[in-house]
Amino acid sequence: TPPLANIDAPANNSYLHGTTEIEVTGQDANFNRTELCINGKLAATWNINGVNTYQWNTTAFPDGTYTLSLKVYDNANNFATDEISVTVDNTPPIAEIRTPAASDFVKGRYNITIFGYDANLQVIQLSVEDSSITAWLSNGIHSFLWDASSINGSRIIMLKVYDKAGTKTERTVTVTVDNTLPLVTITKPQAGAELSGTTTINFVALDTNLKSVQLLIDQSTFNVTGTTSYQWDTTKVGDGTHIIKLLAYDKAGNKAEYLVSVNTVNSKLILEANRNLYLIIGTALGFMFGILIAYIILKREK
Repeated sequence: TPPLANIDAPANNSYLHGTTEIEVTGQDANFNRTELCINGKLAATWNINGVNTYQWNTTAFPDGTYTLSLKVYDNANNFATDEISVTVDNTPPIAEIRTPAASDFVKGRYNITIFGYDANLQVIQLSVEDSSITAWLSNGIHSFLWDASSINGSRIIMLKVYDKAGTKTERTVTVTVDNTLPLVTITKPQAGAELSGTTTINFVALDTNLKSVQLLIDQSTFNVTGTTSYQWDTTKVGDGTHIIKLLAYDKAGNKAEYLVSVNTVNSKLILEANRNLYLIIGTALGFMFGILIAYIILKREK
């Protein structure tokens, strides 16, 4: 009667990493010995009837497929065998979050791009704040349109790539979600105001993550980031209607604007000043001419 030979663990076609326990059973009423071979090379021998274990340090072996062979002998030189195939994989998966980058500011529906790879890939999982949002079963570049339009604040995006041997690679990036528009207003001048000379434009631009502020006067753009006023020389533009627009951008790309329409009247004021001057001069000359005529008349009467 041949002995009993069985490789109890790992299972056939398993994927292994690190130190793996191999459990075998070699049993016979006239038991002699049990031999375990890895790819035909003797790894362990037991003289104990029944269940035995062997700690296999797979890190000492290249990744690849291996045959585990068990042979059990009895004292009559009868023997029995068992054999399984396993795959050693000690190479960790590759996990990359390509967009967004760490500390980025995002808004609305944002496209997260990742790369995951392993020769024996099990699954790629994408999570936000430990809540899984999607998964892939194939290697390569993947993307997911994340709807962040209803949230604000810091969020952790996590990518986990698992292989069939149970090895995991994890990557995280922390981003700031900002769906709030900047607050902008022009406090001076008021809409419809008539302006002349150098006038002060006062404005407010507020945002937790403010990036830049621009002031547009008609087609001219001025960087006013970090300021609250601008001196505008209205004599450099013609009389008429002009649009003053304030634009503010935050780091997530949100934009807000505020505009007023005003009128410049420099030429009008000059004309009025000249007219008034001529009127004053004319009045003075007329008065003096009248006195002169009166004087001449008086002289003749004498």
